[in-house]
Amino acid sequence: MGTSGQLEQLHQVTLNSMITKRHGMICWIATHDHQASIQFPGNAVTGPGWIEPALRFIAATDTFAVRSLPDVLSDNSKLVLVRRLIREGWLKVVPASQDAVPETQEETFSTAMGPDTATAAR
Repeated sequence: MGTSGQLEQLHQVTLNSMITKRHGMICWIATHDHQASIQFPGNAVTGPGWIEPALRFIAATDTFAVRSLPDVLSDNSKLVLVRRLIREGWLKVVPASQDAVPETQEETFSTAMGPDTATAAR
């Protein structure tokens, strides 16, 4: 399903929806001044620092159910974050007919922002 089809389905995303990264997308997590952001080529989504565990989970997990995001987020906040990342073109909904097997690939490195760390996931 293309990006426009994903956008049309945003209101249908639930806690049980399976979500995956767009194929070939990379990202990294950065923290600075009590903020955390998930950054990917051409864009970034930034929020308060306390959402960092959820952003790291998304960066490290290829496919996941919305409800499996860390509980630092309320159920509503989980939906808001996932819908935002779908709108930004970084995540997409897995069609219900596909069996998705979660995979995790994680590489940690230091960023140019100083002592902060970032996670890159492929």
